[in-house]
Amino acid sequence: MEIPKSIKIGGHDVEILLTDDVSMNKSGELRNWKNLIKINNDGFSESVQAESLMHEILEAINENHQLELPHHVIMTLADQIFAIIRNNNLDFSLKVCKTKT
Repeated sequence: MEIPKSIKIGGHDVEILLTDDVSMNKSGELRNWKNLIKINNDGFSESVQAESLMHEILEAINENHQLELPHHVIMTLADQIFAIIRNNNLDFSLKVCKTKT
């Protein structure tokens, strides 16, 4: 997956910054007050970076809507949603739906 430079979350533009910041000590970080997601590019595989993006998106939703989801729930949701999308090659782009017969 190519990590985009920005996304919209709940109508807000959120910048995504790929960084080699070894001091982060983790694969991703949300700075909600700055509308910024940092994804660590230093030694992390493409799949870890993509899953980290999913994780930080869920963190932003959790904060913006005061869901108060525990971190282990966010970790589990990010892991499983990422795996379902990746393992099944799902594409949620707007297209005409066709059913398989």
